Amino acid sequence: MTVLTKKQEKKLELYFYCVAAGADPNGWRKPIQDTWAKYKGSMAAVAMARRYGLREDSKTIYREMGVSQDTFYSWRREFLISAAIAGIRSGLKF
Repeated sequence: MTVLTKKQEKKLELYFYCVAAGADPNGWRKPIQDTWAKYKGSMAAVAMARRYGLREDSKTIYREMGVSQDTFYSWRREFLISAAIAGIRSGLKF
């Protein structure tokens, strides 16, 4: 199982926010775009688009989508881990 530290999770979240705003933080744009493509059309992608693109509050998102808090955070971890793996495979470091 791949595990990210809290510091790595926060850094990746910042990268997601930056990419959503049109930036390329330290070369992470491509791995993050690849992650979006991987989950395109899924409920997880909708939730993460609301979180990182629209900057909505997590609680608002999972309540309005009718999913549990655990499900929302599971999707979030999955997104972050997928982006981390894609970034590491392309030679990026945290």
